[in-house]
Amino acid sequence: MRRFAFALFVLAAGCGQQTTPPPPADAGPPGVATAAPSKPEVPLDAAMGAILPADKAQTFARQCSRISPGPITGTWAPGAAAIMELEASLGVEIERQLAATSAAGSKPEAYYRQYAGLLIDGRPVIYVNGIDKDVVARAPEAQRDSWKTEPAVICDGGTITFGVEYDPATKTFSNFAFNGAI
Repeated sequence: MRRFAFALFVLAAGCGQQTTPPPPADAGPPGVATAAPSKPEVPLDAAMGAILPADKAQTFARQCSRISPGPITGTWAPGAAAIMELEASLGVEIERQLAATSAAGSKPEAYYRQYAGLLIDGRPVIYVNGIDKDVVARAPEAQRDSWKTEPAVICDGGTITFGVEYDPATKTFSNFAFNGAI
C-alpha cells in the first residue's frame, strides 16, 4: 500500500510535463547510443545513486510509459566498481539525451539513480532508473529515502524519469528513454 501511495504521488507530480521530441537526425538509430561527444565528464554525486538488491531488479521489466528492458532471463548484483565505471560516462549520456528534448534547464546532476543488475538474453546489463530530485523532494517525508531500496516505477511525466541499459562488457549505453508525457 505504501509503494502504491508513493507511485500515485509520483504520477501526480509528473502531470503537465512536455512530450519528448524525436532525437536529431544525426543521433543514430533509435535506442542505440552513438559515440560520446568529446567533452569533459559530467560528474555525478555518488550519494544520489543506489544499487538495488537483485531480488528487486525484476520490477524494472514492467515500465508503463517507456521501453522496458528485456527479455530478462535473470538478475545479478553489480558491484561498486562497475557502477563507478558506468557513472564516468553516464552524466555525458544524460546530457546528450536532454539536449535532444525540450527540457530546458534540466541537468544530469538533478537525477537520483537506481542501479539494477539484469540478465537480458543471458547477457549482464546494468539498468539505470533515473528520477528527478524534485520528484523525490515532493514525496511525503517518510518516503523520501525509499528510492534507495525500492524500485521507482513512474508512469508518464516526460523527463522527470528515464531508463537506460549499460553493457559493462562493451561500456556502451542503449535503449535510453525518458517517460512518455501524459
